[in-house]
Amino acid sequence: MLNTYSRLWPSVEDKTQAATADFMTAVSDSAEFLRAGIKKSQVRGML
Repeated sequence: MLNTYSRLWPSVEDKTQAATADFMTAVSDSAEFLRAGIKKSQVRGML
């Protein structure tokens, strides 16, 4: 039975790929947040 259903479980590679994708999304979101904050502060300083 284990041999029948074990192919449905995520492999180590699947888990690593999912964790890497989650990490890169968090980094990208954080960078976008910081860039947006810098742009707003630069605009405020110009007004």
